Amino acid sequence: MNWRTKLFTWVSEKNRAKNTREPDAGLKDTGYVLGNQPLAEHHNFLFALFLDALKELQSVTGNHVDSKSNPHDVTKSQVGLENVDNTSDENKPVSKAQQAAISAEALLREQADEQLKKDFAAALEEFSNSIIKEIVIPKTGWQDAGDGG
Repeated sequence: MNWRTKLFTWVSEKNRAKNTREPDAGLKDTGYVLGNQPLAEHHNFLFALFLDALKELQSVTGNHVDSKSNPHDVTKSQVGLENVDNTSDENKPVSKAQQAAISAEALLREQADEQLKKDFAAALEEFSNSIIKEIVIPKTGWQDAGDGG
């Protein structure tokens, strides 16, 4: 059974008083002997007592396990973490290989941006020229001096 499994109630609180009975002192001292039948009330009493104890243990240990406040003051060296750097990622040094990869990526992005700007400028010029040739010249009769007109 999983330690966190919700335990059931053996006897409801309403019926607990009439359906459970603590064994008397003499029976607690000697226990049941061969031939004696345990009373159902005794069985119910003990079983309800065990369930209550388990529920309390679950509550106490569950709260303890869920606590992240280091209640036992465990140190890094006790768990083998004495050589671990607790620096934030932003403040950690970057290796030469990492820096080279970062720089190469930045250069590729910069080159791609420049190429994109050139391609856009060329497409814009081509579009402008086509508008002049296909719309402006036919409608106005205007020709560029370089066209021999």
